[in-house]
Amino acid sequence: MASKKGFISEGIIEEVRSRVDIVEIVSEYVSLKKGGRNFKGLCPFHSEKSPSFNVSAEKQFFHCFGCGEGGNVFRFLMKIENLSFPESVRQLASRSGVTIPESSQENQAEKSEREVLYGLNQSVKEFFESQLWDPAKGLRARKYLGKREISTELAKRFSLGLAPDSWDALLTHFQKKGFSTGQLEKAGFIKANEARSKYFDRFRNRVIFPFTDNRGRVVGFGGRLLGEDSKAPKYLNSPETLLYKKGKIFYGIHQAGKAIQKDGFATMVEGYFDLLTAFQNDIENVVANSGTALTEDHAALLKRYTENVTMVFDSDVAGRSASERGFEILLKQGLRVKMAVLPPGEDPDSYLRKHGRESFQQMMDSSKPFIEYLIDSAAREMGSSGSVEKKSACVNKILPFIAKLPSSIEKNEYINILSERLQISDKAVYGDLMKHGSSRSPGFAKIPSRPVSKGRPSLAEQCERGMVQIMIQNPGHIKYVEEAVAISDFKNQDLSAIATMLFEQNGLEGSISLDKIMELLPSENQKSLVGAIAMDLTEYEDLERAISDFARGMKKKERKIQLQKIQKEKSFAAKALDVNQFQKLNENCQELRRELS
Repeated sequence: MASKKGFISEGIIEEVRSRVDIVEIVSEYVSLKKGGRNFKGLCPFHSEKSPSFNVSAEKQFFHCFGCGEGGNVFRFLMKIENLSFPESVRQLASRSGVTIPESSQENQAEKSEREVLYGLNQSVKEFFESQLWDPAKGLRARKYLGKREISTELAKRFSLGLAPDSWDALLTHFQKKGFSTGQLEKAGFIKANEARSKYFDRFRNRVIFPFTDNRGRVVGFGGRLLGEDSKAPKYLNSPETLLYKKGKIFYGIHQAGKAIQKDGFATMVEGYFDLLTAFQNDIENVVANSGTALTEDHAALLKRYTENVTMVFDSDVAGRSASERGFEILLKQGLRVKMAVLPPGEDPDSYLRKHGRESFQQMMDSSKPFIEYLIDSAAREMGSSGSVEKKSACVNKILPFIAKLPSSIEKNEYINILSERLQISDKAVYGDLMKHGSSRSPGFAKIPSRPVSKGRPSLAEQCERGMVQIMIQNPGHIKYVEEAVAISDFKNQDLSAIATMLFEQNGLEGSISLDKIMELLPSENQKSLVGAIAMDLTEYEDLERAISDFARGMKKKERKIQLQKIQKEKSFAAKALDVNQFQKLNENCQELRRELS
């Protein structure tokens, strides 16, 4: 029985897993072809020309030998659709006919209300769409979209709509469908007057832009005013509701997700039309914050798709301020940020319509890391003959951003660039940097140690890998491996960690599955290594003989060292005329030579 909110029992998870076929699920996203015992295709998680992405029907597991990504069907759906683990289980449960009992502690009323809201939002979206495509009612709005060079196909892809120029068109329509004013008001579609004696539509005479979550469900709306009205805001968004939290939603995230993953970075713009015009020009890795301030939730959502973001904000003062705030938030989430610089007076929408895709792409290609962009901007504003006061002001503006960088190496590089551009002493800049909370000089960066890349693995390492493969693919033989070798015999750190975990799990109740192995390993390198080993099709006719052979191979180096030591002891015994000791050592030498051969 469930013990906490959102908990799904292991039994239910296993039932879902047993009812779905990973090959069938993956085939919906990747073109697979049979290749031996596995299926192969181009990896959806990184760009490649030759297929290195493998799916095993036998093991119900996928692994890419190019990028190292791998796992079971839940992991694949989480990665490809950017879902949490419970979301992936529920989605697969729904399609496989498995019912997931709700936790006794879960708020059933809230869950029911959410479902009603999702349904209402979908119906409202369809209502707005019907108004836009009505031959007479939507004519003005369609002409407006035509002037903005938004095609019919794109408008339908993004489900654009029209809020009629009426005080109560939506209210009347949905009251006839049985919705109460309370439901419509709570969902953000109507408002009451001060006396609460009369209700009216929130969105009136506006082109409508539905907001969807990363799964494509409608959660809110934005509207752009048609015509001029000094009393009404040009842009208007839904109020916050149970579904719509403005600090958690990017406009276009559902449509842009796969392109962001494919291109390896997200392009962040400000407005609806900035995004739509980019899509109109076949640039689809784009999201828009739609006039709302960037939040840590926004940054966390983006990080589910990529670690690289290029901001393309308006070149006015407001746009630059927004980009500076955005940089700090994105940096805090560990994202790498670049800035593409637009000419004065331009936004992405206007620039693309004037200059086209190729010119915009060149601008994107020349984008610079955000701090370098700040330094360039400061240097241009200061000119060639900046006063001491101006230089000091520039340094004081930029150093807080440099101080927030996690890498001392990056800090060091930007200090060098800043001192060179402004023609000031780097030592003076280092001194000022200390005032902004940087506890160590960037000149003394500690570089983390990384494993040195190797060519062909040694015989001992091949034997260690073979031993781990036997344990992963034949858990019943782990006990024989434990008898043949000790953990200290594994010299490769990752293989040693995997072997340790397998030894530990073998002593516990329950079966050892590939999923459990992947779940328990802390390192992504180790998980990737397990995936590669699990997909290895090498078979052994005699597993116990293979274990014995691998054990000797793993111990070969140690036995060579041991042989050299005994040979020295033999020499000492000969000089001392100790016949018994000499014969004993000689027998040991012969035994070691036989094992080594």
